[in-house]
Amino acid sequence: MKLPTSDGSDENIATTMPAADGDFSPRAGNLPDNAPVAAATAYKGRTEAWLTVGLWAVVAFLLGVLNENARLLFPGLPAEEAQAAHALAAGYLALLLASLLFTARSAAHLPHRAGVLIAVGALLAAPVGAVVLMHSLRIAVPPLVAVSANNLFLPVAAALVGAGVGRVIRHPNTLLAAAGFAVFFDIVMVTMGTVAVLLKNNSRIVTAFSVGGGVAGGPPLSRPGFAPPPPPLTGVTIGPADVLFLGLFLSAIAYLRLSERATLVWMFGLLTLALVFVELRGLPIPALAPMGVAVLLANARHAAFSRQEKRDLAIGATFAVFLAGLLVAGARGILGGGKNGEKPGSNPDIRGSR
Repeated sequence: MKLPTSDGSDENIATTMPAADGDFSPRAGNLPDNAPVAAATAYKGRTEAWLTVGLWAVVAFLLGVLNENARLLFPGLPAEEAQAAHALAAGYLALLLASLLFTARSAAHLPHRAGVLIAVGALLAAPVGAVVLMHSLRIAVPPLVAVSANNLFLPVAAALVGAGVGRVIRHPNTLLAAAGFAVFFDIVMVTMGTVAVLLKNNSRIVTAFSVGGGVAGGPPLSRPGFAPPPPPLTGVTIGPADVLFLGLFLSAIAYLRLSERATLVWMFGLLTLALVFVELRGLPIPALAPMGVAVLLANARHAAFSRQEKRDLAIGATFAVFLAGLLVAGARGILGGGKNGEKPGSNPDIRGSR
């Protein structure tokens, strides 16, 4: 499209439009003389975008390592059940969540197609598989590799895969419906699905594949002849499924140009409350529940449902809430209390493993 200029000539509208926030690709229609500059700018933008993803992932990794070794580095920390210890744990969990949120947001703004993001994410998940295989074959794994597999590579892999899948969502109605379904689906998984079985059996699988959960696929790091390491600051971890859905929702919201900032604020607030609740009570909370609610609260005004669709959604939501309440009430008898007064474990995505 051409716009008239003051001298009577035409100017391509694509060269006059500013790039959208997070859009690092050069606009179509640049003049030939600007092509080298546009290519250099695009390359710089892509590099900075990937560096931002890596930076926030490293921050999350370092926080997880600090959590695992906090009592070793600072022997004077208060006991696990002390109120001061819970306060420190809450601050750590808020920082960890924030770093993972920004990792997912940065992945959502990467200037690549869905297939590229999913492929790179799958490659970055390979170290976790390699570590698990080496553990099963009783092959020694370097400690740094073992810890970084699930605390560094896996969160980035999950964020990239989620960002790729989020590009498939092309309408706000689809996003809001997916958020509502995710809430119900996670409640089912945590209360009576695979996750509930793992929690009931006190399986280490949940913790081993989570950020802040120690070593992927194996026991905590220890040396023969030495006392086991002290417990972490908190046993609450954040799983790769959480990061995947963070990337999915934020990618779709960025692509559809919805309320991204409001979504981040709601996600951080609700998920932080959920993490603190798990830290204090140890009860399972489906992570996708506060996450999906955050998406709905921040972006409901963008919905374009017809009157019939709104009625059908209201009926479905009422039934889902009723059924979810029954599932949670029934699961309390299974997961509501641990042996000898111990805290029960919590959800795979937001869970406690004391």
